[in-house]
Amino acid sequence: MIKPSAAKPAFLALSCVGAIATASVAHGQEQKIGGVTVTDTAIDENAVKVEKAESPKYTAPLLDTPQTITVISKASIQQQNLLTLRDVLQTVPGITFGAGEGGFGYGDRIILRGQDAKNDVTIDGVRSSAFLNRNET
Repeated sequence: MIKPSAAKPAFLALSCVGAIATASVAHGQEQKIGGVTVTDTAIDENAVKVEKAESPKYTAPLLDTPQTITVISKASIQQQNLLTLRDVLQTVPGITFGAGEGGFGYGDRIILRGQDAKNDVTIDGVRSSAFLNRNET
C-alpha cells in the first residue's frame, strides 16, 4: 500500500489560504469607471423619405404603422444581382419559404416571421398572391 505524501495536504492548505487572502484584497479595492457619452441624430441621410403613400387604401403614415417595414432599394437589388422576387425576399431577415409544402404544390409559400403571408403581400400597392411562381422582380 502506498502512503500519501505529507506534502499534498500542506500544499492544498497553503493554496486555500492564498486564494482567500487574494479574494479579500481584490474585493476591498474600489473601481472607477469613466463616463460614456452617446450622441445620435434623429435624421438619417440614407433613410427612405415617404411623404405620402401611393396606395389610395393607405390611411396612416408609415412612421405610425405598428409593424416592421423593410425597404429594399433598387441599388441594392442591382448590386446583389437579384433577379426574382424570391431572390429579393431571401435577403430580408424573418422571411422563409415553404416550397410546395402543405398542399400548396403550385408555388413557393412566403412565411413572414412564422406566419403564413398569403394575404399580406403587395407589389406596387396591388395585393398579390404570396405563392411564388414568377420570374420577374
